[in-house]
Amino acid sequence: DYSEYLKSKNIHRIIEASSVEILGKNKINFFSTAINQIQNNVKENITKLLGQEESALCIGILIGNTMGISEETEDNFKKSNLTHLLAVSGSHITYIITAFSSTLGKRNKKSTKIITIIFLLFFTAITGFTPSVLRASIMGILVLLASLLHRKSDTINNLGISSLLILIYNPYYVTDLGFLLSFAGTIGIVI
Repeated sequence: DYSEYLKSKNIHRIIEASSVEILGKNKINFFSTAINQIQNNVKENITKLLGQEESALCIGILIGNTMGISEETEDNFKKSNLTHLLAVSGSHITYIITAFSSTLGKRNKKSTKIITIIFLLFFTAITGFTPSVLRASIMGILVLLASLLHRKSDTINNLGISSLLILIYNPYYVTDLGFLLSFAGTIGIVI
């Protein structure tokens, strides 16, 4: 639970001692509340199944939340050049599309693609709308939409459209390292 995390870090004492004025409580919209509840349920269920360190690692790999991973484990990932495994990105989106296509694809291909698009939007919300997940999800959705409309998908156009949509959503992402690396990496792979 996030409130327990705050208590453990004594952040509430810092907030109380600072000049922060609380403008309101419980004024979060339904969508944000639902997504937060789902994130907490995922974390709690994984923690029940695995030990503390293993569950933190699993949560980091699945939804990109690395708060519970110890500094030692993070250092080990950095030393072995595997920190990218803790970042949710295009490979996750590819796995989702492949999983939905292989499990639901035998029935109705059109409905499978629509269900996949809806789940990609949901997954993007669960992971916190990070730039790399936004880019990968938008590109995946564009590929699925092109297939639904019987059109050929163009990776460079999809990359441009996704960057435009992301920057409309939040223009400050243009200075975000995750945004820049995600697009640079994808351009490097495509070229």
